[in-house]
Amino acid sequence: MGCDIHSFAEVRRDGKWERVSGIFPADEHERKYYNTDFMDQPFRNRSYDLFGFLAGVRNYSAIPPLSAPRGLPDDLSEGVKEYTTEELWDYHSPSWFLLDELLTFNYSQSVEDRRYSAQAGPRSWNNGATAEPGAEEMTTYQKCLPEEYFTSLAVLKDVVDNPKDTRIVFWFDN
Repeated sequence: MGCDIHSFAEVRRDGKWERVSGIFPADEHERKYYNTDFMDQPFRNRSYDLFGFLAGVRNYSAIPPLSAPRGLPDDLSEGVKEYTTEELWDYHSPSWFLLDELLTFNYSQSVEDRRYSAQAGPRSWNNGATAEPGAEEMTTYQKCLPEEYFTSLAVLKDVVDNPKDTRIVFWFDN
C-alpha cells in the first residue's frame, strides 16, 4: 500500500490564516483529467524522498528530515480545517513549515540517498530498501527532491508578500 500527501498553502492576512487556492501549475495528466491549468495543493505527487525530507515519512533514502512532524497548527484556516475533520480521512504525521524556512534551507548540501531496489523474491522487487550508511552515492537535496517541490515554492514566493506569513500545512495517508 502506498502513501500520499495532502498539502495546502496558507497566508496570514490581518492576523488570520487564509487558504491559498488555484495557483500551482497542473501537470499534463492533471490538465487532462481535471480540466484545469492550476491546482490547489502545492505538493500532490507521491515522492518518498520529499516525504522523508519533510517529516521522516517513508524515508527509505534515510535523508535527514527537516523536522519531526509538528502537528497541525491550532490556528488553521477554515479552508484547510474542513479537510481535517472529515471522518473519512485517516491521516498521520501532520506538520507545517513557513515558506521562509523552506526557501532558506541550503539545498546544495550533500546527502547520501540510501534508497535502492532489492530483489525480494524470484519475480519480486522491493523498491523501498535502505542501504547501509556509506553504501550509496552522495548527492544533494536539490537533486533528491522532485521538481514539483521547487516549482511550488517559487510560485508561492512570487504571489505572497512575506514568506514569514506564508506556510504549507500537510499530512499523509496510506
